[in-house]
Amino acid sequence: MLAQYANVLCEYELVYLKHNRAVIAAEDYIHRHGLPVHSFNILLPDVIKHSIKKATREFDLFSRDFIPMTWIRGETEPVAVEKEILLISLLDTEGYLIAGEDVFELQQGAAYILKPGTQIKVKGEDVLLLGPV
Repeated sequence: MLAQYANVLCEYELVYLKHNRAVIAAEDYIHRHGLPVHSFNILLPDVIKHSIKKATREFDLFSRDFIPMTWIRGETEPVAVEKEILLISLLDTEGYLIAGEDVFELQQGAAYILKPGTQIKVKGEDVLLLGPV
């Protein structure tokens, strides 16, 4: 784990993302097909890109229109991070991000920057993540 940032996105930004048509469609898709993980892309407004850059001081998403998002159902098997990534927890659910030997309670609006080679997994309820970016 490189860093953890609390409250990266404000309530308005979280509501916007949770009610995005692509997010709703992806949630429906993951439940209909019984998939543990489903990745998709959304068009991310500049105001949210600005919030991410301001909070992390290193993730500049302004050159990208579409940003990957990931629905994770319940618990996952460990996955190796291939490049530095930013994950932002978008739901107020009970769960944990396990990164290597470190365990972090998932908090709505919090961002987690992970370094390459880190083994990550999620435990708990369904999680909606912005990333990896």
